[in-house]
Amino acid sequence: MNPQLYDKIQFTLSTLTNRRITDNYHTFEGYFKAFDKSIFDVRPHELEVLNQFLEKPFVSLFKEDYLKKEIMRPPFVNGNCVVKNEDFLGVHCEFSTALFYYLIYKLKENIESFLDVINSKVFSNNFNGRITKREDSVCYRIFMGEDIKNYLKGNISNFSQIHYLLHEFTSVIIIVEGEVRINTRRLRELLNKQEEVYDFENLTII
Repeated sequence: MNPQLYDKIQFTLSTLTNRRITDNYHTFEGYFKAFDKSIFDVRPHELEVLNQFLEKPFVSLFKEDYLKKEIMRPPFVNGNCVVKNEDFLGVHCEFSTALFYYLIYKLKENIESFLDVINSKVFSNNFNGRITKREDSVCYRIFMGEDIKNYLKGNISNFSQIHYLLHEFTSVIIIVEGEVRINTRRLRELLNKQEEVYDFENLTII
């Protein structure tokens, strides 16, 4: 994925999920987070992303079969993804989740390659059998981290983007008791949810 575009979307996602600023800089108006537009004065690229959704109905992000299940109902799904007036920019409270899954969608092939590589015998053999594979995870000791990252960077396109997304925004990659754990089951669930729930085929963020 184009690095500049990835950064624009990832920074926007970080702002919407309060990962970049600790202050309470938004309020809630119905099903929307209302942001003071001034916070985007220093985040023009994020505003570029959000402005692309001003005329985009929130419901259009989902597959028809999913909507038929009526898991989400009006008025929750009513309106556009983003709205604004002179002072505030309103973002649907679940838009950040959709934005996260858009990145999963764009990186899907690379994520599938990531799963193939870490589950392969070649990967284990390359690290002298020090990789622990369980039914739902692949694990290794923290001290092996840099060597493994370098190996994966050399074998998987966009690995740095995948790693950051999964480590910062999910519990797929965590550190527990001196061990890095990659929850492969959870990662497959994310891929499956993107496929079953979201319709991004006609959506292009620029």
